[in-house]
Amino acid sequence: MLVVVNSSASAADRDEGTATDSVGFMNTFSLPTGSMDLDRELASRITYPAKTVAQGIEGEVVVLFTVDVEGKVSEVDILKDIGGDCALEVAQALRKMKFQPVVKNGYPRPFAMPVSVQFSLK
Repeated sequence: MLVVVNSSASAADRDEGTATDSVGFMNTFSLPTGSMDLDRELASRITYPAKTVAQGIEGEVVVLFTVDVEGKVSEVDILKDIGGDCALEVAQALRKMKFQPVVKNGYPRPFAMPVSVQFSLK
């Protein structure tokens, strides 16, 4: 079983620890572990749901998550789901994460970012 995460930030952006906020600015983010690799951090927090494995469900889940001015994931919108509680697992993992708040012109700002998670039984 395999869970692969692909955030929408380019590889260069991820290396620099940046993400695009909801109004298109490039912003720095920091993950709970201090790592800037969102894909790896999120993948380590996701468990392939047992009922999904039993049903042989595979595929891609896509969500858009919003980080508020306090660095908490305030909203997770499911854009694509495959069933079997996979989207719920992704949403729960994201909600447990804490980010460094984005600051623009001296004020904290919310930002949103899409993430794709591939669930595979291979």
